[in-house]
Formats: sequence, C-alpha cells, structure tokens
Amino acid sequence: KKSKIISIAGFESTAKTIFIIDLINSIKTKEKNVLLINMNILNQDIEQTFKNNISSKVKIKKAKNFLFENGEIIGKNNIIKKIDKLKKDYDYIIINNNAECYFELNHALMEKAENIYFIIEKNIKDIKISNNLLNIYEKNWNLKTEKIKVILINIKIRKNKIKNTDIEILPYKNKEREISYKKPLMQKRIYKKLTEA
Repeated sequence: KKSKIISIAGFESTAKTIFIIDLINSIKTKEKNVLLINMNILNQDIEQTFKNNISSKVKIKKAKNFLFENGEIIGKNNIIKKIDKLKKDYDYIIINNNAECYFELNHALMEKAENIYFIIEKNIKDIKISNNLLNIYEKNWNLKTEKIKVILINIKIRKNKIKNTDIEILPYKNKEREISYKKPLMQKRIYKKLTEA
C-alpha cells in the first residue's frame, strides 16, 4: 500500500487546528484509511476538538501513547520504525507536529514526510516568529526546502464559529504566492490539491 505522510508544522494556533480538520475532511475517508498523529502533548483539549470535527473513521494517535513505551520516551530510530509499520495500514498519515517540545522526534517525522505544510496565521507577530522557526528547519535541521509550503491563513469568528476566510500557499524558497483562495468552493479545491500533491 502506498502511504502518504503529510506533516503539519508551525506554532499551535486556531488556524493550524482548523487547517488540519479541513485537510482531513477533504479526504474521502470512506475509501481511504487516515491516521492523525497528534504530537501536541501540551494541549490535551485539541484531541477532543479533532474528534468532534472529523470523521469517526479517522484514527487519532495521542502523543503520550505514540511517544512513550514502558514509561520511557522512544528514540528517533524507534519513531521511524513505528511510522514504517503504520504505513502498511494507512493511505494517509497526517502529523500535527509540535514546535514546543520533542524536537528530535518532530525532526525525524518531518524528514519522513513527503510534504510539510507550515501554517501561519496572518498577523505580523506570527509571521515574524514563524520565520525564525523556518530558518531553524532549513539551516539547523537541513530539511529539504522543496517539500515545505508556507500556508498563510486568515481566520474569522462568526456566530461563535471559527473558519478560514482565505488561504495563500507559498513555496518556501522563492516566496512567490502560488495560490490564493477566498471562496469556500475554491478552498475545497485547495485541500484536495494539498492531499494529492
């Protein structure tokens, strides 16, 4: 079975959570086996948010169950073995990477991914700190920059519902805008494109 690994990077934010939900919901989960690995061990509430908003057919692996064995944190080699084993059972493995902890393990997972989508909420503060993190990924971690796409997301709250109002995709290296979608119908197309890339 050909499995696709997609890493969702960037600092934890509402925009990142919504992006993951929308991305997973764009996959035909009746036909495809989808696994979400949530590396965010600091925010336990996020798993409930995922459960409430994605298909029950999607399996969610919690960070505390995925990263630890017999009370000990697993190493880089063991996490790669786990991913290789999971690839046999899933068409898509979506990884919610964590920028705040377990750097070596997050690095290993991002190296293993075919695509890295770096999510930034459209505001000056997030863009500045995200640029610092992208520099670490490129210069310190030596991640292949051609597989990184920077995704700028603008979110709005309407009637107690949070949603993406527009999305821009930029290839990391040349910084030229690749796609910008504002209409909901067009957003559905972008998620489809991102899962097929």
